[in-house]
Amino acid sequence: MSISTRRHYRLTLPAIIAGFRPADADLKTSFRAATKSVLEDLVLALGLPDGTYDLRWNAGGVAVSGDWTVHTDAFHLIVSVGDVRPVRYRTCTSRHDHTGGLNRWATAEQLCDVVTFAATLRAMVGSPPHEARIAAGVTAGAPRSACSPIGTTAQ
Repeated sequence: MSISTRRHYRLTLPAIIAGFRPADADLKTSFRAATKSVLEDLVLALGLPDGTYDLRWNAGGVAVSGDWTVHTDAFHLIVSVGDVRPVRYRTCTSRHDHTGGLNRWATAEQLCDVVTFAATLRAMVGSPPHEARIAAGVTAGAPRSACSPIGTTAQ
């Protein structure tokens, strides 16, 4: 499936996160599906070959959204509801590294602009030893939405 055929989820994810309420099973299901679609698009935009990344869902309990994780040998990214900026990402040295570099944050809208966000991840991990670990190409024909630039803050 191409990136452009799943654009619907990129439009709905920010609304799902904004309206999320604990113990709402339907919203949790919608969050899971929309976020998975966006993260699969991000993996496509990064050009990551199968086997070079982990894509994991942690459902959590009834009172939380659950969270999605994309973990490569170069970066670690988690999406969950509970913060104004639900996307946390950072560098790492392997898929066994769960502490990594400084935390950086993004909004759902910024994540949904997968081409721009993929470029941000590439820039973050572009210095050695990470440059050899992440693909340099962007999927041809990937759409760009009008998102604001990604601002990062260290924590």
